[in-house]
Amino acid sequence: MTLLQAGRADVLDFLAQYREPETVGAYRGALSVFYEWAVDEELIARAPTRRLPTVHRDKVAPNPIPNELLRELLHDADPVDRRIIILGRFAGLRAAEIAGAHRAYLKPGVGGQQVVRLRGKGSRWRELPAHRLVAEVLRADTGYVFQSPLFHGQPMLPASIGQRMRRLLPAEHSCHDLRAAFATAAYWQNGKDLALVQRWLGHRSPATTLRYVQIEHDWAAMDAMTLDGDSWAA
Repeated sequence: MTLLQAGRADVLDFLAQYREPETVGAYRGALSVFYEWAVDEELIARAPTRRLPTVHRDKVAPNPIPNELLRELLHDADPVDRRIIILGRFAGLRAAEIAGAHRAYLKPGVGGQQVVRLRGKGSRWRELPAHRLVAEVLRADTGYVFQSPLFHGQPMLPASIGQRMRRLLPAEHSCHDLRAAFATAAYWQNGKDLALVQRWLGHRSPATTLRYVQIEHDWAAMDAMTLDGDSWAA
């Protein structure tokens, strides 16, 4: 049986093989795009993916890579991995944005200061101040910071970025946790300005940004919430 011969029951049976919501969601999305194309091309009359059950993804707490671990990694990493870490931790770039990193990302900003400007997920442009380490990495003589080993003049694939980080990072962390480390540091070091972090990460919603920022408890703020004349307190 080919994909074009599959029915709704076949699609549901295929998706039922997988347990992780992220995996199910990824396959569901890919199949939906394929069948929409097939309908448009009149290869099939109706997409078997129409009105599939919604995939409910668990909300995962932010897991930023601690600074102590980052220092160790930067000290021991080879030049390629070191540049990946810098772009993730000090610019908050996604794996795909790191893979396509180009000297054209670096632009002159107001007052002559350099900024990082790129088109990211959803074709949305975003801009943020260029950390000095990020600026050094982006000044690549060959244009692309990470050259494909197979195709001359082309960038490295995002999957290759992820694979390199999986080999380097402890099992509890992924390449995306570099972005969480950037978001968390940006939040706490800029007066807890969530809107600023949202803009730097290129998110449409602050709710999305909160998935990257590790919020710490503030006992002093809690203790400050008193009532006048609190002699009634036990």
